[in-house]
Amino acid sequence: MDLITAFVGMGIIVFVGFLGDYLFEKTKIPDVLLLIGAGLLISPLMEFLLGRPLIYPASLETFAPFLGALALIIILFDGALDLSYERMMAYIGPAVLHTVVIFCVNVAIVTLLFHYVAGFPVLIAALLGTVVSGTSSAIVIPLLAGSSASEDTKTVLVLESVITDVLCIVCALTLISMLEGGVVDASSVVNDLLTPFAVAGMLGGIAGLVWLYFLRWMQGRQYVFMITLAALFVVYGAVEYVKASGAIAVLVFGLVLSNRDEFGRIFRLKSHFVLDKNIQAFHSEVAFVVRTFFFVYTGMLFSFALPAVVDTGVLPDSLVSSAAIFFGILMLMLVLGFFLARSSGSILTAKLRPVTR
Repeated sequence: MDLITAFVGMGIIVFVGFLGDYLFEKTKIPDVLLLIGAGLLISPLMEFLLGRPLIYPASLETFAPFLGALALIIILFDGALDLSYERMMAYIGPAVLHTVVIFCVNVAIVTLLFHYVAGFPVLIAALLGTVVSGTSSAIVIPLLAGSSASEDTKTVLVLESVITDVLCIVCALTLISMLEGGVVDASSVVNDLLTPFAVAGMLGGIAGLVWLYFLRWMQGRQYVFMITLAALFVVYGAVEYVKASGAIAVLVFGLVLSNRDEFGRIFRLKSHFVLDKNIQAFHSEVAFVVRTFFFVYTGMLFSFALPAVVDTGVLPDSLVSSAAIFFGILMLMLVLGFFLARSSGSILTAKLRPVTR
């Protein structure tokens, strides 16, 4: 890709992001769909115009972990700046119950569906279930920002998206260990689930409190936002290095900054803390750009290949005669299963907290 094409392409992508955000405000149709759709079209369109691939798949996959982590950090911090500590503490219990119920029902449905309909071995089907049964903070938080949902509902859904990050990883690694013939100890699984939350929450909270003192010292100086962004990267990397959840640490870090007065009272800190309004303003702009490129990039990573048809005898012959029909039926059943799982968790949450109905 030459330099001119790269700059023109980046400019067009930002315009697409702005258009998606504008349409989201007016129609409530998620801009994520438009951005991923743009990514899907960019590669074949540019290959047609240039006569060669714009970016080779291997190059795209190299950057995927870095751009994914960057988007997660920026979007989670953006969401944390709007979270209320009191509301979060009031809903942490219902949110955990809500998340665990939906996650477990999702995994059970995906396992049954892909084992009995698609012919996957049980553990492989369960592994797929753990991978696809969580919600992503990178998608949930931007969607909620423009929705008409109540603040209580938003709090539950943000917490769910962060909790499932840990659930998906720990459960997937446990199943991989089982597939490799390892012995899985129930107590170690529980420990692996709880430790990332505890360690990440503690480290993120300590970093947030230290940073409040630093921001007070930096008041009136330049580059406050950029140095805060650098601190976010360090916090995320350090927490991930000790095998805890960097996402939770970033969320708690942002929560401490946005609820500085509340945390000051909790820890009986006599200092008066401030948060430069420019931090939130600049961060919103950066979050918009990173989110836009992340979802367009996600679209560019997609590849389409129909699965081989496996006749397990569950579906009629007419539905397994074509790979396209078989795939369509499988996806329809998967979506209905997700809807059923989500309904079960949501009904339970609404009974506990009617305001989230």
